Amino acid sequence: MTELVPREGEVLFVPVSGCNEIGRNLTLYGHDGAWIAVDCGIGFPPANLQGTVDAILPNPEFLYRNAANIRALVITHAHEDHLGAIPYLWGEQLTCPVFAPPFAARLLQKKWHRMGEFFNAFEGARPPLALRTYETGERFALPPFHITALPVAHSVPDSCALCIETSCGVVLHSGDWKLDANPVIGAPRSENLFDAAENIGKKQHLPFVAMMGDSTNMFSEGASGDEASTQPAFENLFRKPYRRIVVTLFASNIARIISVARAAKACGRRVSIAGSALHRLTEIARDGNLLQELGQDITLESLNARLPAEQTVLLATGSQGEIGSFMHRLAHGNGFLTRGDVAVFSSRTIPGNEVAVGKVKNALTKKGVKIIDHHTLPALHVSGHATGEEAERVYRRLRPQWFVPIHGEPRHLQENARRAEKVGLKTRIVYNGQGLRFARSAKGVLCEPLATPLPAEEQYLERSNDLPRWLPQSDRGIKERSKLSENGACACILTLDEENAEVSEVHFLAFGDHKLEALLERQGRSLLRDALEAVEARTERHSEKRWERRGKRTPSVTNAPDDGDASSKDRSLARAFAKQIAKATGRRPLVKMLVKRR
Repeated sequence: MTELVPREGEVLFVPVSGCNEIGRNLTLYGHDGAWIAVDCGIGFPPANLQGTVDAILPNPEFLYRNAANIRALVITHAHEDHLGAIPYLWGEQLTCPVFAPPFAARLLQKKWHRMGEFFNAFEGARPPLALRTYETGERFALPPFHITALPVAHSVPDSCALCIETSCGVVLHSGDWKLDANPVIGAPRSENLFDAAENIGKKQHLPFVAMMGDSTNMFSEGASGDEASTQPAFENLFRKPYRRIVVTLFASNIARIISVARAAKACGRRVSIAGSALHRLTEIARDGNLLQELGQDITLESLNARLPAEQTVLLATGSQGEIGSFMHRLAHGNGFLTRGDVAVFSSRTIPGNEVAVGKVKNALTKKGVKIIDHHTLPALHVSGHATGEEAERVYRRLRPQWFVPIHGEPRHLQENARRAEKVGLKTRIVYNGQGLRFARSAKGVLCEPLATPLPAEEQYLERSNDLPRWLPQSDRGIKERSKLSENGACACILTLDEENAEVSEVHFLAFGDHKLEALLERQGRSLLRDALEAVEARTERHSEKRWERRGKRTPSVTNAPDDGDASSKDRSLARAFAKQIAKATGRRPLVKMLVKRR
């Protein structure tokens, strides 16, 4: 296989993942024979695979094949969709250094240690992670690249955009960003937050080649909101005569945790946290002197014993409906939340998680718990991503030669490009595995698509008997799980009198779909009869064709050729039965045919 090797006079840009979905971000930049990777995150499983796989990982095939030419992985911030895949993909095959801002570096170090203990039990000792911490605003060299970390506002501390300098020009990788005039952590960020990228190019006499811009929130208008504005909203809520209040949010949103803690203190309520991710992230925040407001952890049991419910606020994981999260356990558990209590979802639902979040909210509603989210009380949440309107204001200040949208589903990328074009920028859109080549010319900076895409097939992570393994999207097991979730499954157990081609006894079992169960009760026997007739007709046609090829016109019953073993016949019958169900319902379930012949 001919590898893609970047030349000196060009910059290559390839999103391995993150440009066809929300999450799972991994981007490659190539120049003068070398590569850097930016971010390496996980994605949430789609609704039809939740509970059957743990996460979706970027495809590491190109990285593994070109490990010697990868100078570093540079992390922009501490969200799982930007660093969560590192413990799974880094190791023996890929050992380049990892650069991360302080909060992300502390999180990654703990994650690597925890996952290292897990992997060591199965694979032996892993090499240590070559982790380097960079400060926001710092410039560091990864020859032939120079990187400047530009601080941005986002929903996790120490978030950065990356200004990437090459001899060909300057490229700005925005990371996740927003405008925030009154942040809880860090300095205010206004429309000039990316001006430094253009200034760096002018200082180095380099063209501003391209901006790669976050697309997550492009369909929103107005302002994304200042983080500090959530505290008064929480105070208003906490002063109401509700009994127990549970607030679920992203564990990494330290600023939101601070806002909740300050509001609770102002209202005479004591805060406790529940969920392993919240405990880990708040510990990291305390290590960085970011979370003095919360005080020391109080266990849930201690909180219940010492204070009445009206004087407490519980922070919990599970805002995305994750199976096994604390909020999920509260929704389906032992009655900790009851009628009159309040569950606050201080987050927005990531696309693809709507079904899981809906199930948690519905389970809580059945218990009589009042649900409050950004739909019912918008002031309790502000986005960590710039709106489309804010993005336009920033784009007007910048004059990159090209604009390329990143971080989003195709519709998000298209909308981001539309907004950039609206203010006069030239745009290009590429999806996972596709790439662009930027090169200087007398007419400016040329941009052309790469001829050959890089491997980008999704990799599914599952833990079988706790041993992690990776399955490609094309894996038969993944396809069957997806099909099972979407269309259900059934087993048909029958006794077949082959001499008379009659079914003497039959039982149907349906899984995952009550409509399928009802259909089999009503029409199962007639659908099976139609399937048997279809298989019999197909077998006769094939037999006649084989006899014709042998020079005989009419096969007799005694010398007709064998049409296959019993298992082959059962598979044919299962396929035919699935087709009959598809005709009746429009969906084709997995079918297992268990046949007893006599």
